[in-house]
Amino acid sequence: MLLRPVLMVLLTQVSLTLSLENEDLIVAFIHGTSSNHTQVWAACMKAGEWADIVVFPGSYFPSCAGVLQEQLEASKLGKVAIASTCESMMILTDATGNHVTSITEGDSLKTNTTVSLSCRQKGPITVGLLLGDELWEPLGARTQMLYGAEVLISSVAADKHSLNVTQNMVVTRGFENAAAVLYTTSTDAMVGNWCNDMIADGCQHGSELLDVTTVPNPGPISISRANFSLADLRLQRSNTIWGDAFRRPYTYQPLCGLNSDEGEGLPATFTQADVSNITVAILQMKTCENNTYCLQKLQAEVRKAAASGADIALTPEMWSTGYNAQYPGYSPSDFQKLGAAFQWTHLSSGMKSEYVTSLQSLAVELDIAIAAGMMRRDEGDIGSASQAGLWPPHNSVLIIDRHGDIKLVYDKVHTCVWSPEESLTTPGRQFSTATINTKHGNVTVGAMICADREFPESARTLGMQGVELILTPNACGLVPAQLRQFATRAAENGAAVAMANYAASACCNGRSVAFDHMGMTVTGPAGPEETMLLAHFDIAALRKHRSSSYGQQLIQVHKNPKICDFQKNNAFQRENAYNRNAGAVV
Repeated sequence: MLLRPVLMVLLTQVSLTLSLENEDLIVAFIHGTSSNHTQVWAACMKAGEWADIVVFPGSYFPSCAGVLQEQLEASKLGKVAIASTCESMMILTDATGNHVTSITEGDSLKTNTTVSLSCRQKGPITVGLLLGDELWEPLGARTQMLYGAEVLISSVAADKHSLNVTQNMVVTRGFENAAAVLYTTSTDAMVGNWCNDMIADGCQHGSELLDVTTVPNPGPISISRANFSLADLRLQRSNTIWGDAFRRPYTYQPLCGLNSDEGEGLPATFTQADVSNITVAILQMKTCENNTYCLQKLQAEVRKAAASGADIALTPEMWSTGYNAQYPGYSPSDFQKLGAAFQWTHLSSGMKSEYVTSLQSLAVELDIAIAAGMMRRDEGDIGSASQAGLWPPHNSVLIIDRHGDIKLVYDKVHTCVWSPEESLTTPGRQFSTATINTKHGNVTVGAMICADREFPESARTLGMQGVELILTPNACGLVPAQLRQFATRAAENGAAVAMANYAASACCNGRSVAFDHMGMTVTGPAGPEETMLLAHFDIAALRKHRSSSYGQQLIQVHKNPKICDFQKNNAFQRENAYNRNAGAVV
């Protein structure tokens, strides 16, 4: 039907005018339903007086019949971009009344849904589109970001998750992709902030979720409003650390190749209920001043953990040396300090060192598994006189089972090459899992270390191998958005996550935490002081969740070759202090 005569009459009946704010992108979210299409488009056009784009929740119109033609006219008359939804489709039109694109649910997991959108007085904006549960699939948003999406529009008919879990996910997608996330349902709207609090430049918004306010509107259609600075977002992306290292994932071969339309559920390693609860003792300790004291303190804390009934004890990152507690500092231009820094690498321990062998014996004695962070060197690393002790060690975690066997050695893949300490370490090359036997049964474990959490590919690669419990040693000052990341890594992979950080010090601020397979808090976040948190994970419930149709649908894996295509053309080269490329993750 032709809307122009009726719409122009309706527009004169609404007396709401808000000033344009050209420095910001202004978004209007539509809520509430109406069977009267003319009424809906009139609300969009009135919002166009102050908004750059109007976004609908998922499946807003029951039928797509006539929607495109009506929307084209509303966009043209209202001079506003519109992202509407009908059935399982999203239709995007620009402010000049042109049809930009239409997608159906599932497209973002298989192809490029990123488009250049012309908004009034803002110039072109690169937008990625996601429908339904697509925002829960981390590589969907990741692929659109790699295609250049600055803004991710995610429309959902009705949220299937708790408010807190959804907020964590929305914040994480913005944080990990340096993109603004516009998320809306039939009753609610959220805007995930792209701003990483670790990087000060360009971060004018302090919260993880930006403010969304209600705009008065007569009738059954309700509207909410949000705005943010595109200039801030683009400045953040140009930052050397965030814009380059954090937004360009490495080559993840396990995530390449197959591109199934249906996807595949994450594997359930154990179908029988052979284990109920697993308890992890999260050891939040102050940094230690020398290797001997580090070992002695850890032995004492593991004894406390065993006495508390824990199945696994988890340390902070690189505990064998206290992370950087013994680090003298250096400048690449100051060779004297550089030489002193290299002496720090002498503190690394081999697999036959007292640090390792004593923990193996302790595990057997106390009938407890130990996940211990360490600065690890390969036995062949220290050789010739010219390189004596200078070969870059690994930032590792060993997982020793209660029988004293080393079940997993994980070397940190995403080393912080911009930090003085970690530039002297060699990055790892793979994520892997292992099954460990506890006194309460078997559980499949994997590991991440600190900055690995920033990359959704880390936990996803573990998830594809059937990980049930991700153990994460940590060493940094954690901001709220990073705690939300841990929760999202759990929920999006149906896996439990435990993280041990150092107590408050020059490098760290405590806040150790654990989340279950639904992304719900199990324990923590801890305060800044030394403490031991006991995280009780219901592994039987985790396996039931994974085997259910809902769980399988939620944690489907869509292997996307586009993730790897980008690495061939736009790889972020990881180099240590020797300027050696660490190679691809395999």
